[in-house]
Amino acid sequence: MRNKSKFLRLLFSGSLVLIGQLAWAQTETATGSGSPFLNHVLNNLVLYVGFIVVAAAVFSLFYLLNMMVQVQKIKLLQEHGIELMEKTELLHRDPLWKRLYDRWTAAVPIDEEKDIMFDHSYDGIHELDNKLPPWWVAIFYISIGFAVFYLVVFHFTDYAIGSRDAYEIEMVQAQASIDEYLSKQADLVDETNATMLEDPAQLALGQTIFETNCVVCHGPNGQGASVGPNLTDEYWIHGGGVKNIFKTVKYGVPAKGMISWKATLRSKDIHRVASYIWSLQGSNPPDPKAPDGTIYVEEQMAVDSSATEAPAGEVQD
Repeated sequence: MRNKSKFLRLLFSGSLVLIGQLAWAQTETATGSGSPFLNHVLNNLVLYVGFIVVAAAVFSLFYLLNMMVQVQKIKLLQEHGIELMEKTELLHRDPLWKRLYDRWTAAVPIDEEKDIMFDHSYDGIHELDNKLPPWWVAIFYISIGFAVFYLVVFHFTDYAIGSRDAYEIEMVQAQASIDEYLSKQADLVDETNATMLEDPAQLALGQTIFETNCVVCHGPNGQGASVGPNLTDEYWIHGGGVKNIFKTVKYGVPAKGMISWKATLRSKDIHRVASYIWSLQGSNPPDPKAPDGTIYVEEQMAVDSSATEAPAGEVQD
């Protein structure tokens, strides 16, 4: 019986270790940083599980065979008139769940508690010298073993990587994925990097978009209408220039009755129409709307106009 108990413990422990290794291997493989050994275990999962099943089946067969031998032995003894002086373990064994419970709790029968009772008492209350539950002790020692294993593997070998290294690897992989995705996107312009389009074909596309969506509020020539301001003069409510116009078209101005077009127009189309609108500067269309807003001066132009030359014979700081 001791051998069978040891075998069961060994089989159970091996199963737990294998399950832990498989879970670890799967996690490491998912992050792309698993070791060859763990990848091998994961790739041969069916083989290892099959081995455990076969081992359990073989053990069960041997266990049943041993029970049959014991039954036959008892029958032979009884046929020869030999009285058994002791109760056989086979015929008077407790149910399996009861034996497992007693084994993993080290429970002492009530009629034997007097043997483990302390001599002293407190206010008539007696204490029992119970042992720690074997399951608790087992978990305690398993935790110690795992801690030592973890410390050695993750801090003193190259067999596995720590959480910090795994995080850095994942960040590099994520950035590579982002870069790869962005490299395949042709529509990446926004209000921070939009520049004036000079290509007549692009401006023509912008004009088409303007005539389709903007004429009602801003007029066919951008001269302004009852709702939208004049887009051809130097006065701007939300700033002129391609970047500011791009931002206004993209996010809209709900307070002024202008909707956001980012859900309707692609970034490229917003870029085109913003460039077309900015190209209308100084076009002087007929019947323009009165100026609204403030005069917009581009940053580069403002810097150039503020720069002055030093008088002859003087040196600027």
